[in-house]
Amino acid sequence: MAYQGVPGAYSEAAAGKAYPNCDPIPCDQFEVAFQAVEIWIADRAVLPVENSLGGSIHRNYDLLLRHRLHIVGEVQLPIHHCLLALPGVRMEHITRIISHPQALSQCENTLTKMGLNASREAVDDTAGAAEYIATNNLRNTAAIASVRAAELYGLQTLAKGIQDDSSNVTRFVILSREPIIPRIDRPFKTSIVFVQEKGTNILFKVLSSFAFRNFGLPCNFEMVSGLGRGPAVQF
Repeated sequence: MAYQGVPGAYSEAAAGKAYPNCDPIPCDQFEVAFQAVEIWIADRAVLPVENSLGGSIHRNYDLLLRHRLHIVGEVQLPIHHCLLALPGVRMEHITRIISHPQALSQCENTLTKMGLNASREAVDDTAGAAEYIATNNLRNTAAIASVRAAELYGLQTLAKGIQDDSSNVTRFVILSREPIIPRIDRPFKTSIVFVQEKGTNILFKVLSSFAFRNFGLPCNFEMVSGLGRGPAVQF
């Protein structure tokens, strides 16, 4: 199962939740995870597409349009952020906090209430921030990451559950080379992503195709950016 990040990333946890006995394959970029499935290095890839606080991960919608992989499942993972630092470091020693941009934004209010006079710096992923601190012995820097990242990289947890909203959840999709064939014994979910090339009435025409056939649409309809050619629409 390919995922973006290093061991201890939330995507790795999502892979384990979807397939408990899987062999996780870390990838340094989202696109590399797509490619790992396409060239048969991995059987599946797990990619985040939406967070209850941060909204859509637009990059992955673009990649869904660019790569010919199929969504064959999804998993929702509660996100519990922690503030991590090297052993022996106290809160007042922290002058810099590093993490993924989404994690930083999801903890902004809590960090402010904690009175931390520390700069915020965005890096590629949460677990990577923890690894960076451990590798470089940074005693003035803290990371926002998971409890598992603390265990893997020998860090202490200064604070747990620092996300601004306790119901913070990320939705991940499972991608495969081959699609699944829907059956009639249980309901199946269908995701549609397309690009609006030009014009103001294209979206109306698309939605009308469903309305005229009495197809009900779920309420999580949204428009996101798509490859620079106009908005991509996902529902």
